[in-house]
Amino acid sequence: MKQSIRLIGLAALLALPAVVSAQTTRPVTLGVSGGLSAPMGNLGDGVDAGYVVAGHVWFQPASMPSIMFRGDVSYDNWKSKIGNFNLRSLGATANAIIHPSNHSNSVIPYLIAGGGIYNTKSYTTSTNSSTNSDLGIQGGAGIEFKLAGFSTFGEAKFVNVFTGDNSTNWIPVTFGIRF
Repeated sequence: MKQSIRLIGLAALLALPAVVSAQTTRPVTLGVSGGLSAPMGNLGDGVDAGYVVAGHVWFQPASMPSIMFRGDVSYDNWKSKIGNFNLRSLGATANAIIHPSNHSNSVIPYLIAGGGIYNTKSYTTSTNSSTNSDLGIQGGAGIEFKLAGFSTFGEAKFVNVFTGDNSTNWIPVTFGIRF
């Protein structure tokens, strides 16, 4: 009897990694990230590097193992080089993430591309401000590290917002957690 209980216990311990692995492949996951927001071009002439924070929702269709979809809500903030104003951008984007199907289980490189709407606001310490909402696109690359029950990731993207007759560009470099 004791031998049977030991064998059942040993079998359960050996099966535990497979059960945990099966439970961590959920179709919908959440995450947060933050990092540096580096302005480019005309934006870089007027503001210093700033910061970005973002929230993410991933969706992994079972029928497409190499493609994921991710919705992002991001907040970028920069401080003026000249004068007394700040600039912020609030973005909502939909992205496709492509990763190789033959990746290792713990390290996953990926490409990301998408588009959405960006609400930019220039403001001073007084109540003066101006706000615009414009469409934009983004693309970049990242790497995800799968850990026990969650993942961490790092990525860099190029953001291009179509503002009037020209574009506003920046590069967010972020690190985050997915759970």
